[in-house]
Amino acid sequence: MSPSTEKSVYWYFAWYSSENDKDESTTKIGQFIVRKLLDSKVPNEIIEVIQKSEMDQMVPCSLKYRTPFSLLFGNITKRNICVIGDAFHPMTPDLGQGSCIALEDSVILSRCLSEAVHQGKIEEGLEKFAKVRRWRCAKVVLIAYIVEFIYTTKWELVYELLREKVLAGIMAGALLMVANYDCGEV
Repeated sequence: MSPSTEKSVYWYFAWYSSENDKDESTTKIGQFIVRKLLDSKVPNEIIEVIQKSEMDQMVPCSLKYRTPFSLLFGNITKRNICVIGDAFHPMTPDLGQGSCIALEDSVILSRCLSEAVHQGKIEEGLEKFAKVRRWRCAKVVLIAYIVEFIYTTKWELVYELLREKVLAGIMAGALLMVANYDCGEV
């Protein structure tokens, strides 16, 4: 949850839904979220914000997961077509990096294509982009997956041990690494 303006707040809630959850109205989804949060350790202030939210303004959507291995070894280019942005590296909203990573993509893609267009080798420019971006995007997606696994695990021991004791410092450093990236020279 984070403020957007003086009068609005951006928030999201992630859960693993069943087939029965897909046709629910936003009002029912909001009620479901509040019920789940009342059973958790979430502060009352957060629950109040959600209860006061205009549920008809809520946009429910499915989060998609792409494995880091598919980023490293999959084919994201075909002739003069290339996958970039969220289609290339989907991640959860809690990292706050989706648009940033997409902007990185655009800077690096522009560099790769500017060289390639002059030589008439667009396919090679797209392949260079894919090669340059694979490891960066795989790291970010892996971090997003680990963070979401910790937050959504149903195993209390795993949650307490991993989140509170072991990974707090490691993940804080990893999250800072995600935000501290220099597109540099390609």
